[in-house]
Formats: sequence, structure tokens, C-alpha cells
Amino acid sequence: MKNIELKIDGMSCGHCVGAVGKAGDGDMVEFTAIGDSVNIAARLASVAQTGEVVISEEAFSAAGAGTDAEQRELTLKGVSAPVKVRVLRVDPTP
Repeated sequence: MKNIELKIDGMSCGHCVGAVGKAGDGDMVEFTAIGDSVNIAARLASVAQTGEVVISEEAFSAAGAGTDAEQRELTLKGVSAPVKVRVLRVDPTP
């Protein structure tokens, strides 16, 4: 069985618009999503340090996460109001 590595740095939830399309001449298919929640998730990923997952408060609450997570309020580029987030600490070693 082949191991798969997955990296998650930032998560948000909300409305978005998605599109699926074929790219190039091969069998590759691309998925694109746009919207404020997508932009916020990307910004959260960019501020996450090694061993952190930064999650919007809305996504944290929607998941019903029962774990302790540090609360922060971040000012993100392209977002008019500060964003409340939770920061989970994870062990980055396999």
C-alpha cells in the first residue's frame, strides 16, 4: 500500500462557486473554487506556522470540534474585518 502525505494549513467554510474543466490534451481534470471563504482559507494557510492548522471560527464550530484550540483574531489581506480563528497544534513528523 502506498503512503499518501497530506498537508492542511488553513480551513474555512461558507459559500463558493466551483467549476470543473479539462486541462490540456490529456486526461487531467482541474477543479477551481472561488469566493470569500476560499480566499480566507488560502490566507489562513499562508499564516499557519509549521505544526499548525488555522481554522476559521465558523468552520471550527460547524465541525463540532471538541478539542482545545488557541483562539486568535487575525487581520488578513483582502478581508475588511478581522477574522476570528482557532489554531490547532499538530505533530508534523510522520
